[in-house]
Amino acid sequence: MEHINKNAPLPPALDYAFQAKEFQALPKQGGLREQPVKLMIQMRVALNVWKAVSSYISAPNSAEWAQNNHETWEVAAEALSIAEQYGKQE
Repeated sequence: MEHINKNAPLPPALDYAFQAKEFQALPKQGGLREQPVKLMIQMRVALNVWKAVSSYISAPNSAEWAQNNHETWEVAAEALSIAEQYGKQE
């Protein structure tokens, strides 16, 4: 699965989210209510951002997509802006 910088490792929360989805298993032993709340929130946020950016990148017409998906575009635009800033620091 791709993310913004293909050479960088996945953020841990996103990696856990992909693994949980792929293996249909939670990151820690036990049920949902036994999972660390902070980790579960980080996984959900990371997955939501990844979905927003992926949706934008894969759109045939990005301008039209952004207009039709305003809230998702705001998330994707912020993530892309942060990625651009971070990339310039390396």
